[in-house]
Amino acid sequence: MKTSVIVAFSFTCLLICITAGADPEPVLDILGHVVRPGVRYHILTAIGGGLTLINPNNTCPLYVVHEPIFHGKPVIFTPLDGEDEILTSTDLNITSFVNPATTPCNKTLQWSLGKGSVPRVWFTVAGDDFSEVTIYNINIDKFGTEDYVLSFCSALCPGCPTRCNKLGLFEAEDGYKHLAQNYQIPPLGVQFKRAH
Repeated sequence: MKTSVIVAFSFTCLLICITAGADPEPVLDILGHVVRPGVRYHILTAIGGGLTLINPNNTCPLYVVHEPIFHGKPVIFTPLDGEDEILTSTDLNITSFVNPATTPCNKTLQWSLGKGSVPRVWFTVAGDDFSEVTIYNINIDKFGTEDYVLSFCSALCPGCPTRCNKLGLFEAEDGYKHLAQNYQIPPLGVQFKRAH
């Protein structure tokens, strides 16, 4: 019993060290260009379509969901370290770019993680006053050879290592596939296309 615990602990430490040692690299769009802060991009999904916002009750927050046919609403990436390019495995914010007249939210449409009506499923939301959400930073990481995956990341305590949870699609009772996280939701591969 002690041997299996020691082996499991050693393996976990090795994974953390390997992950922590990976150097960030520039995130590329579908044309191979570096993704830049402050520029509008569509987030395309590996299953087709893109990500958009819905407003089921004409209130905030808005929910980030899969749009199966079109590219969805554009977003802007803002790195927290002030870099002039978006890098993998670094903290950033994502803000949806929409016409303010089309949303009831008078706040920024920055993405965050909020509780939904489903136990243990956290939904990606935009435009909340952050009273009902848990704010995390977002990371973009490589996922396969051509895709990336979005993760919400947070340290559980001061000085603790950062823990990231990958985002995938969860089909809710409203019929939409929400961008969400839960240990049973498989990660969603994404790519980025510059908006025109």
